[in-house]
Amino acid sequence: MAPGAAGEGPGSDQCGEHVRARLAEYAELWRTAGTKVAEGRYGLGDLVDDWVRWAGMAADDATAAASLVLRSRPDDPPRGEA
Repeated sequence: MAPGAAGEGPGSDQCGEHVRARLAEYAELWRTAGTKVAEGRYGLGDLVDDWVRWAGMAADDATAAASLVLRSRPDDPPRGEA
């Protein structure tokens, strides 16, 4: 497993902090959108902006997750070695 992925080893604190910060960003995005909808001032421009922001965060998170998974595969030989 990648360092920090199981909550132990180097990087575990950094990984947890990043996840908490990202979840707070997602929550803020939805909270802001919900407030605007409730107040009746959520427009098409808001929908596009929020969707683009969400898609960017999701793409960034998917890339980071894939990177962690690929680094945690101990059965594969290091690149450049057969």
